[in-house]
Amino acid sequence: MSYRWPEDTLFTRLECNVEEQWCRTCGCKLTVCDHRHRRLFTLHGPLHVVCKLVHCPARVCPAHTRTISPEAETALAMPWWVLGWDVVCWLGHRRFACHWSVGQIRAELADTYQIRLSDDAIERYISRYQRMLAARQHDPQQLTAAYTDVEAVMLAIDGLQPEKGHETLYVVRELEGKRVWFAEALLSSATVEVEGLLVQARTWAERLGKPVRLWMSDKQEADTVGEPRILVFIVLIRNFGQERRGEDPLTEREALAPYHISEDRLFLIIYYIKYLCSKKYI
Repeated sequence: MSYRWPEDTLFTRLECNVEEQWCRTCGCKLTVCDHRHRRLFTLHGPLHVVCKLVHCPARVCPAHTRTISPEAETALAMPWWVLGWDVVCWLGHRRFACHWSVGQIRAELADTYQIRLSDDAIERYISRYQRMLAARQHDPQQLTAAYTDVEAVMLAIDGLQPEKGHETLYVVRELEGKRVWFAEALLSSATVEVEGLLVQARTWAERLGKPVRLWMSDKQEADTVGEPRILVFIVLIRNFGQERRGEDPLTEREALAPYHISEDRLFLIIYYIKYLCSKKYI
């Protein structure tokens, strides 16, 4: 549904022209055939965008029926959007970087920028921002650039139980770059299901050309999925739960005792736990 603008809204008019002046097919000069009017919210006030649409005037030209739009239009907003890019990026930053609620975002937009949107509209644009951000995070070129100075990757897999439903969201994180690589909801925590995530993460690491220095998990079953690297069990989570109940926190050796780990490997795991704590990774 299109946005209903109040009648007393004051718009800033902006005309967008097509950058090309000549037809690529026949070489004729392009002429204006129509105008497209759009009204957008921006952080600097309402904007009335007038896009001049052009086409080739030669009827015998194969490109005569094709209408060309200004490329500058998509730099302002995506098609059918009522919010400009600056507002969408503002929404995403407040929601995911500052952890604002939808109610806080709605109030700040209305008070500071005089942009009045419903909760549903804000959630819809946040969802679009989230999908674009996920696509950027998965882009191979972006990943390669982000890990240029990283010698080896350290991966962690965490199972997050939702408040409702039976699916567990497994999130694979990389600690050196402090990035979430991917997440997938699984109905079962069986070894076969979790192993598929580890294989996918290993494929990502091979694509980057980086060795996996260690894996981290808070599940004992994760040690049985065939991952040859050192796998750290996060005992701090257990310690935190016991501290909240008023009990004395376990030492690393006490927490790892049920897993029957060899002395050499136990030393390495404790070393890595202390290293990760010093780097504030866990």
